[in-house]
Formats: sequence, structure tokens, C-alpha cells
Amino acid sequence: ASDVTVCKGGSATVTLTPGNGTITKWNTSTSGASGSYSSVSSTSNTYSLTNITNNTWVTATSKNGVCAEATTVTPVAITVRELPVATIAGSTTICSGTTANLTLNISNEYGQPWSITYLEGTATKTVTGSGTTATITTSALTTNTDVTLQTITLTGTASSTNPLCSNTLSSTVTVNVNVLPTVTLNSVGGP
Repeated sequence: ASDVTVCKGGSATVTLTPGNGTITKWNTSTSGASGSYSSVSSTSNTYSLTNITNNTWVTATSKNGVCAEATTVTPVAITVRELPVATIAGSTTICSGTTANLTLNISNEYGQPWSITYLEGTATKTVTGSGTTATITTSALTTNTDVTLQTITLTGTASSTNPLCSNTLSSTVTVNVNVLPTVTLNSVGGP
């Protein structure tokens, strides 16, 4: 079995085929490859882990007849990646009919491009990019409008060591809109 990387809270299935004998238990550690292991009795060649939140190492123990049990020497390493996060900043005041520029700050993107969905008022919009900062330009606004981030998804090429994680977001800013000034000219009488 090969090492794998998963998104925090994700799952993984480890498959091992014993050379001789039958698997009798699976062993997991969250304190390193040479750390303390806890065991689960099982004769299955596969072991599934769910809601993985810490780096985890997995070995299997097998037995053949009356011979002593043997445990895999090299554990399978399951590396956990933190979920991507994005926040929005730049609450601002604009004049009615103009746009506002808002700043996105992205972390845990692991060098991958991303796609963020957000609400501008009640309209769902999407912005794509890469890196740790970006700018959203609103449409021309005529009333105070909340801009709320909803989701972020990494969109690169997935592999066993490069999962494309996603996350739910809630960061919000409010763009305040000032009504354009008006001037009323009263008529002035002649001399």
C-alpha cells in the first residue's frame, strides 16, 4: 500500500495483502511511525478510516498457523491537509451606481488554483484564481449590499498526494452606498 494525503475530516482505505497467513488486526498511530499504536481485530485485507483529523500511520498484523504474529515493518502514512480558507475584507462606502473593490485572503491553497462562490446581495457569483490574495469588483450598486463568501474549492489536478479540498465559508463585508447628491435650483425673480 502507498502513502496517501487526505483533506482534514476525509477518509482513506488501506489495502494490504499478507505474504503468508491472514491479517488478524489493524494498528493505527497518530503519534508518528514509531509511536504508540492502538489495534482493531479484523481479518479483512482492507481497513477504512473516516473523519481523519490528524496524520495517521497504519500497519497490519498477520498470523500463519502456529507461527508468531508478524506486523508490517513500514507503516502506511496518511497525511492530513488543512482545508482551504478564504476571508474577505474592505468594507467600504461608495456612491450609488459605482463599484467597490474587495480583497480576498486565501490560505491552505497548497499552490493550487481555486474557485470561490459568493453572494453579492442575493446573486450567486464565482471568482477563480490562484495564490493567496485576489480582488473582487462588485457590480454597480445602488443600495447597501452584503458580500458573503460561501465555498472554496481547490481546482488543480488531484492525485493520491494532492487532494483537491473544499470548505464552507462565512466571511462577510458590507458595502455601504451613499445616494448621489441632488441640487434643486429655485427660481429667482428679476430686478
